[in-house]
Amino acid sequence: LPKAILRKELSHFEKMGIRIECGKELGKNLSLDDLKAKYDAVVIAVGSWAPSSMRIEGDELSEMGIRWLEGIAAKNWKDCPNPGRTLVVGGGNTAMDCARTALRLGGDVTIVYRRTQAEMPAEAVEVNEAVEEGVKLQLLTAPVQLKKNAAGHLVLTCRKMQLGEPDASGRRKPEPIPGFEF
Repeated sequence: LPKAILRKELSHFEKMGIRIECGKELGKNLSLDDLKAKYDAVVIAVGSWAPSSMRIEGDELSEMGIRWLEGIAAKNWKDCPNPGRTLVVGGGNTAMDCARTALRLGGDVTIVYRRTQAEMPAEAVEVNEAVEEGVKLQLLTAPVQLKKNAAGHLVLTCRKMQLGEPDASGRRKPEPIPGFEF
């Protein structure tokens, strides 16, 4: 969200008497003992800000979603360039945030995901709102290779997938359809 909208949203909590403190590091300038002594209730909301790779050849050419979002957040929204034609690989909440941010910056955005929409780990409302905003979904599609072509453009080679038996997560495991690379 643009910072002005975020400030407005957070002000509703502050009006209710909820104090929000950011930029604190447990063990550095914040201790559990101090929190227990000062408050009856404490919520520590930590993010999972470690990016995960696609684990494909050419992965080093991609931009990690969470790092891209951090870069956008560090700038004035109006100073961020239109990302143009954008592929977002993944089906989680970070992928939805990247897709919606790229779209709002003027990009033409497609999410590539190896399972169906029903198996996406992102909140269903996030996926639905992304689609309503104009994000396209390329489902049952897995990335295979990322490379630069002669003109210097990135080219993502993908493989069509089908769902097999459930895996350890309980979701049906995506399996490649032989001969369907594009």
